[in-house]
Amino acid sequence: MPDHGANLPIGVLIPTRNCAGLARDHVASLQSWAGMAQERVVVDSDSQDGTVEILKAGLSGLSVKYLTHPPGLYQSWNFGIQNISAKYVYISTVGDSITRGGLEHLFGVAEKFQCDVAMSKPQLISAAGTPARAPVWPMDDMLACLNARESVALEGA
Repeated sequence: MPDHGANLPIGVLIPTRNCAGLARDHVASLQSWAGMAQERVVVDSDSQDGTVEILKAGLSGLSVKYLTHPPGLYQSWNFGIQNISAKYVYISTVGDSITRGGLEHLFGVAEKFQCDVAMSKPQLISAAGTPARAPVWPMDDMLACLNARESVALEGA
C-alpha cells in the first residue's frame, strides 16, 4: 500500500485489542484511502493474538505511529486522539469500514459546516456482502424530527 502523500488533513485512529481475526480484512478495507490521510495512528491495548504484527505487515507501505495503551476502548480513543495533530480524526475501528468516497464525504461535510463532529448513519453489510437490516438509530430519530434529507448542521447542546 504505497503512501501517495497526505491529501486530506485527517488523522486515522485505529484502536485495537486482540482482533487478529478481523485485522486482515480491515487492512484491505483501508487500501483505497489510507494513503490520502495526513497521518495514521494505531493504539493497541495489550493484544496477544498477533493483531499488531498483522497491521504492521498490511500497512507497511505507509507511515504509521504505533502506540500502546491499557485496555479501555474510549480511554484508548482519547489517548489516540491526543496523539494526532491533523485537523480531523477518523476513528477506524477494526471490523468497521468506510469507502474512500464515504471518508471524502465526511470531510466535505466537516469543512462545509466548519463543525467539530461529522457523522453518518452506519450501513450494515452481512458476511455475504449483502445489505443487512439495520436497527433504528438515535440519528434516525433526529433526522426524522428535522425532516432532513441531506447533510445538516446541529447547533447548541
